[in-house]
Amino acid sequence: MDNKLQRLSRRGSPETETTAALKAIHDICDAAGLPMGQAALAWLLAQPGVATVITGARNPAQILANAEAVSRKLPDDARKALADVTEPRKVALGHNPDLWQGQPNSRIR
Repeated sequence: MDNKLQRLSRRGSPETETTAALKAIHDICDAAGLPMGQAALAWLLAQPGVATVITGARNPAQILANAEAVSRKLPDDARKALADVTEPRKVALGHNPDLWQGQPNSRIR
């Protein structure tokens, strides 16, 4: 799993805080018995004020997995654990939607 997470990190470093957060998220999802994609959709749908989630897919299997996520319930302890892992990263990364560039180089300016 660590090599896969390293490949998913644009910076490529296995030591980054983001990679550590991804590993923790993976472990939380494993403990909950949900694939990360389904857990992400279930987490979004469990948020107050969220009525719908727009998803994408590259193949029919992903469409089926996304549809199945609607009926999956993320346990309360998993939701809390995910919030505990992700909140510090959200604060550290700030409001810039381009997480890989600094504020002065943001593509939205």
